[in-house]
Amino acid sequence: MLQGSTLKWNASGTVADGNVNCPFAFTDSTAAPFHSENIAGDAILVTYHATVCDIAFSGDYLMKRK
Repeated sequence: MLQGSTLKWNASGTVADGNVNCPFAFTDSTAAPFHSENIAGDAILVTYHATVCDIAFSGDYLMKRK
């Protein structure tokens, strides 16, 4: 869902490797334009909240155009 210039997103599925099937879910995550004097060009800040194999974690990642 797009709210202004921020994209709100969720994803879920299963990671399978051999006999192991592990569910994952990303919830209440966002992607938004990021502007800084220290970064030349376009950038997007992706913030995520996830559970993988019942282990919760969250973080962010700054994607920059090269």
